[in-house]
Amino acid sequence: MAESWIRSRNLLAFIQICEVMLETAATVAQDGSEAKWLLWARGHADQLDPLENGALGKLIGPRPRRTRGRMTNEIFSTLSGAKV
Repeated sequence: MAESWIRSRNLLAFIQICEVMLETAATVAQDGSEAKWLLWARGHADQLDPLENGALGKLIGPRPRRTRGRMTNEIFSTLSGAKV
């Protein structure tokens, strides 16, 4: 699962660089082939990402309804034994 997440992050970084280069080289029309490819590529990266595609949720169950920062603090606290 971590490998899929890493592949997704690397792909998103590549897509972001492509987007910058395309915008620098020429105007990217919203309905042009470049824009369509960028949209498809982001969707593909999301399909690889276990945080986006639901694979992690299937493994560990539903996520609690809390803010991301609060969850991060609680996870850190649990892992480190520290109190937040």
